[in-house]
Amino acid sequence: MHGKKRLLYTLFAAAAVSLSACTLSAAEPDQEELNLIQAAQEMRAAGRVQLNFKDLDMAKFIRFMSELFG
Repeated sequence: MHGKKRLLYTLFAAAAVSLSACTLSAAEPDQEELNLIQAAQEMRAAGRVQLNFKDLDMAKFIRFMSELFG
């Protein structure tokens, strides 16, 4: 279990570092982002995580991970 958490933290850190030079817009989240946020909250509540980020915008990935980790 610690290995999975470590992997998630590593992925999150790598994404945050890669975005350090980018600016994120403060626009309202679209429906896809709202769905990701809801999924992250449900996964956190259930204690189970399923990751599939194919073709996902980096800003939405960061938002998902921040919701997942609270």
